Amino acid sequence: MKDDEAVADEATEVITVTEQSTNSTATTNNGQVKKSKRRKSKSQPYKVDSNQDIKARFAACGRCCYFLGSYTSTHGEADLETAVLDGASGWLILTWDQQTRNLVHKAFGVRLDVDFYHYEGCCVACCRQFVYETGDAGEAVFRVQL
Repeated sequence: MKDDEAVADEATEVITVTEQSTNSTATTNNGQVKKSKRRKSKSQPYKVDSNQDIKARFAACGRCCYFLGSYTSTHGEADLETAVLDGASGWLILTWDQQTRNLVHKAFGVRLDVDFYHYEGCCVACCRQFVYETGDAGEAVFRVQL
């Protein structure tokens, strides 16, 4: 490499960046100032979206979409909205009854017996997890990962 090729042209723009809390400013060698906003870190608490956003998340998988659509059809939009509001941890906590049990069997191919205390499974198509648990008082809890 020759020394002539190693020297930068005068037209080359040098940008220096200085960070400030959530904004950053960039100054060029011409004295122009450019500002850009930075996104906040992803360490914020999990934010649950509306029913339409939840349905869009399930739409990518045919089995999960069938499950959520049938669940919403049998239990109603209000039940899904309650599950969305309760699901701040990245899980939908759904009503467990005979209809939900049949939906799990039809959508995921898993027959959950009444005698089960705990069952963890996942969708064979997209690996979305679901968990069935029976509490100490006998109440059943069914959760599906968002």
